[in-house]
Amino acid sequence: MAKKVGFRSLQARLTFVILLGVLASALAISVFSLTSLYQETLNQRKNSVKHVIDVAISQITSLYEEGKKSGQTEEDIQKEALFILRNLRYEGDNYVWINDLGPRMVMHPFKKEMEGQDLTDYKDPQGKRLFVEMVQVCREKGEGYVDYSWPKPGSDKPVPKVSYVKLFKPWGWVVGSGVYIDDVYLQFRNTMFKIILVTIIVAVVLFFISFIETRAIARPLRNTALQIEAVSQGD
Repeated sequence: MAKKVGFRSLQARLTFVILLGVLASALAISVFSLTSLYQETLNQRKNSVKHVIDVAISQITSLYEEGKKSGQTEEDIQKEALFILRNLRYEGDNYVWINDLGPRMVMHPFKKEMEGQDLTDYKDPQGKRLFVEMVQVCREKGEGYVDYSWPKPGSDKPVPKVSYVKLFKPWGWVVGSGVYIDDVYLQFRNTMFKIILVTIIVAVVLFFISFIETRAIARPLRNTALQIEAVSQGD
């Protein structure tokens, strides 16, 4: 007697294969989308802080050139520039600071106790000499990004941060500002949860669609096999 074909098993296998393919595709697309979104968000924030520093350097340059033309002393021009940048805020509490090539802190709006200090041995929790690295970037390239950890205004807890620094050559000022990466990650995480939720919903819908379709495929196969079995038994 011929062995009966397990059509329910066949149906289950077809459903599983289709669902596995759907989930694998959805997962791959989600991972790619999330990674791209995170990098895009990070780049937007980095470009934003670069723009702020470009504007700050432009302001200093304008004050410097106009002051020289009008006969102001360099000290008076610097005082005016420091006053403007000390009070500059954007996107909430984000700010601009200035250190020199020493490195020595020239101006920090939230940590005035650091002003005048030698920052050579100043390290973040990971041991990075961030101000030394900023000076190195400015000496080699004139400007660039530096990653490190730093407390948010009003807090003593260091969090990941990326800053953009640019050298104002006439005074040897390293003008910098940064964005906290934990904010970017939080935005990324919230979006990730939404995408995962949508992926799960789509996967469930596709599961039911694939289940219905495999039933439609398996039914005629089952009828054909039953007919073959009947013929083989002499019916």
